[in-house]
Amino acid sequence: MAFCFFFTDTATTGIYTLSLHDALPICYRDVLDRVGDGDVIFRVLDVGGDKLLAAMGGVREYNPFLGVRGARFLLRNPEILQTQLRALYRASVSGSMKLMFPMICDVEELRALHSHCERVRDALTREGHEFDPDLDLGVMIETPSAVAMAPELAQECDFFRPGTHDLTQYLLAVARPNPRVTYPARPAPPAAPPAPDR
Repeated sequence: MAFCFFFTDTATTGIYTLSLHDALPICYRDVLDRVGDGDVIFRVLDVGGDKLLAAMGGVREYNPFLGVRGARFLLRNPEILQTQLRALYRASVSGSMKLMFPMICDVEELRALHSHCERVRDALTREGHEFDPDLDLGVMIETPSAVAMAPELAQECDFFRPGTHDLTQYLLAVARPNPRVTYPARPAPPAAPPAPDR
């Protein structure tokens, strides 16, 4: 069976506001309809680094790739996180989907994100919405700490996917936007660990 990734930040960066509460489920359902019988892995919003969001107020950090991005941003902005999770769960009746969380650095972050999923599921149930309560929840392995903690993370999630761009830059101290230091980031550099198998 075919599957595809959908990076949700590509549909929301720069325009994401809480007023999109009703528009987002339609967008995600459209993706599922287009894929048809295949699985779609939706990466939950990943902003920060080289991707700014209107909700961040235009704040630029000194070192954004090591700042508030991915899971850190989501946990600091629970309204945005829960708005997106509600949209994703509401769209889940339209096809086969999985959710994947970005830039996880430790188990506690993942548990906190799962707790938000549980709250959203409880709210949708109370409100009478149809949704799939058993979506697989995965982790994008993009940080050295996630590689080191892969056995522990595996106990808390349903699947892994490697995020090779960020993982490479963190392992090799190579900034992705800087063309002057891209030469160490060749395919399969010696320092790159094997991807976690799950």
